[in-house]
Amino acid sequence: MTPRFPRSLDSKSSIKGAIYFNTDINWINRDGPFPIIRYSTKGPRRRIQKCSSVILAFPPTLSALQAAHLDLSPAERHVFGPVGVNDYYSGATRVQTLFSLVLRVVSLSPITPLDATGEPVAFPRISPASDVATAWSRGPYRGQQTLEQAKELLKATLSKLNRDPLVADATATLVTNAVVLVFRKWGYSPHFDTERLACEWYEKFNKL
Repeated sequence: MTPRFPRSLDSKSSIKGAIYFNTDINWINRDGPFPIIRYSTKGPRRRIQKCSSVILAFPPTLSALQAAHLDLSPAERHVFGPVGVNDYYSGATRVQTLFSLVLRVVSLSPITPLDATGEPVAFPRISPASDVATAWSRGPYRGQQTLEQAKELLKATLSKLNRDPLVADATATLVTNAVVLVFRKWGYSPHFDTERLACEWYEKFNKL
């Protein structure tokens, strides 16, 4: 959250004032000429901040907007209600593969997307000073896949590849929960479905 940032956010603007991390937004009021945010940083004390603008940097789904304690109007509920997202996962795992080795799933056709199964689609170890590799997984659109299901796919896939490829007879090492340092789920690629676009949904969006 950045209090007192400029009204005009063009290429010449800069953020002025403090930047708060680990901050809980308790309430956002947009009834007056300026948005007012009530927030708390540490402890029970709450602060009030008048802002020139409010910028929300996350997928505009109803659940995310409500989690920000934004008081939505009926028109906003109507427009943002149909927004759908893909499940997307990222993680960091200790591995035995080589530094700079990037394993990536490739589609059979350049116009055909990868299957959105929740399995890792890319797996690089990017630092010579660390045995930690990052992995990205693409999950289903509007899916019901859980974080644990995707994590099991991560471990199963990486367990087949967790070896030094320069050693011909090296055996892949099983990837367990102990070496998965972090694994998280995100909402990715928010968009309206074709049926909504056919109903001029972006005109509704622009009128907001």
